[in-house]
Amino acid sequence: MYACSRHLKTCFYFTCSFIGGEADITAESFSAKIKELGLKLIIAGEFYSSKEKYLALIKKLGLVNDIIIHDEFIPKEKVKYYFGVADAVVQPYLSATQSGIASIAKYYQVPMVVTPVGELPNELIDGETGVVCESSAPQKIAEGINRCLLSLHTFSEALKAEKDEHNWKNFSSELIAFVNALDASI
Repeated sequence: MYACSRHLKTCFYFTCSFIGGEADITAESFSAKIKELGLKLIIAGEFYSSKEKYLALIKKLGLVNDIIIHDEFIPKEKVKYYFGVADAVVQPYLSATQSGIASIAKYYQVPMVVTPVGELPNELIDGETGVVCESSAPQKIAEGINRCLLSLHTFSEALKAEKDEHNWKNFSSELIAFVNALDASI
């Protein structure tokens, strides 16, 4: 249980619109593991609605010292710092289309835990580069976080290999080979 013995910082990165109650789900999911494993949660991004409801929930769950909130717009030049300290990105959405955060997490080789909504499950390979939770229920997200904790190194290595495979050098080589093959067939 190597992953459970370390001090994990799970980064839940978002724009804080909370349309689907994501902060509620995250705090409830996270509270199931935080004391047991000594975890920290970073919630980063702007709140587009009142944050008092979420602060009250964090206090009620006894997580005031375990959750770090940076409630401001995160400029692109600071994004790397958030992903640099994150061992995992949790995207516990109730509804979603696609995620730009997933692309950033892949770039920084940070495994993800996502709920099975919208295109989020297509952003990773379940059990190889991250975890797709069974549902958006807090207990299922907690289980997903635990699965991710147990495989952090494996997931990070798979993300590194995926990044290497899709780099510009490989892409341009494949494109040139494709153009040459077309040219030879004409």
